[in-house]
Amino acid sequence: MRAPTTEERESMYWMSNKEWYRINEENGCFELTDDAPERAVDSFKLYCERNHRS
Repeated sequence: MRAPTTEERESMYWMSNKEWYRINEENGCFELTDDAPERAVDSFKLYCERNHRS
């Protein structure tokens, strides 16, 4: 098994703090909270791009 790439690790950074995200109960998708710092926001955008979500 290969180690994750830097981009793969960065795309999951937003999940490193449970106060930065929550699950939207209506649609079952993740969303960021207002507590998420800029790096987490950028990480979440990368995650969405990698998973074909907007």
